[in-house]
Amino acid sequence: MKKVVSIIIITILIASISCCTACTSDKTEYEISEVVSCAKNLKNMMKDPESFEIYGTCEYQEGYLKDTETVYICLPYRAKNSFGAYITEVAYYVNGSYIGDNSDYNSSYNQWSDSRKSTYLKARIVYLESKFTKSYSKDEVNKELKRNKIISKM
Repeated sequence: MKKVVSIIIITILIASISCCTACTSDKTEYEISEVVSCAKNLKNMMKDPESFEIYGTCEYQEGYLKDTETVYICLPYRAKNSFGAYITEVAYYVNGSYIGDNSDYNSSYNQWSDSRKSTYLKARIVYLESKFTKSYSKDEVNKELKRNKIISKM
């Protein structure tokens, strides 16, 4: 009888571990696909899209300050500007929508709506405090971008 109970308990434990691993894997795939989607959107905004690349760790945060509905994604990137020089920036996305980067903030903050200012500043706080639930290395993101034919180089 003890052997049967032990076998049942072990089977339940193995099944629950497998289930948790599958759930985590699905969530990770969803998160990386959101990061890739934002990177694709960002690349399409570039003056020279072919020069676009992720240069640092991309951050993903679901929920912050008791706001469980908001997803923050921060993408460090480099690309050529209008003068052909490479610039480095961090782009901020909230719930899949581009909010801005540091140069947007410096050049046009006074023209933004109060809502956009507030959202941008929350995203910056999340980034500066490093309050992320998941980080993806530049290699992970660039690999996914290449696999999805969004970039050709790596």
